[in-house]
Amino acid sequence: DFFDKIFYPYKTIYLSKARHFIPIVLRQHHLTRGDTIFTIPYSSHCVLSSIGMQATPITQVDQTVIDASIVFHQYGKKEVVDNLKYPNVILEDSVDSIILDSSENSIFPNNPDYAIISLPKILPVPFGGIMICRNNEDYGDIYDIVQKEKSVSSDFPLKLFLNNHYLREAILSEFKRV
Repeated sequence: DFFDKIFYPYKTIYLSKARHFIPIVLRQHHLTRGDTIFTIPYSSHCVLSSIGMQATPITQVDQTVIDASIVFHQYGKKEVVDNLKYPNVILEDSVDSIILDSSENSIFPNNPDYAIISLPKILPVPFGGIMICRNNEDYGDIYDIVQKEKSVSSDFPLKLFLNNHYLREAILSEFKRV
């Protein structure tokens, strides 16, 4: 409710990490391993891993067909992209940028269905991420997915990331050392 008031008229969903929304959004758009998702070349490893849980991340625009794009706004600068070069923008990631107003142009400058904000990068908090949903139907769909995942496991973020092969291997290697 707190973030819903700030970003009214849009609905928000809170999770422990903003990056946990990425595979959910990709799944919501029926994007799978064979689909390529463009993201900026200087994307963090956690973002690339989050994309890789559901689809194939790419960081260069060349002859590769781009099935969807994730646009980053960094250091407070809104990145407005050429929709012909970067088609099907499905998510705006505000990384470390504070959104100061709830206007559509401020939150969704590239016309996607969702925007995410990582709270520890803009506030003195240890964790937290919010997703701002452009329309109520998408909000309901994402909310249902999050609730279903939570009901399967009380530790939703852990369940999401343990599906990542590399993370599983890293955790297993730590246990083998002990």
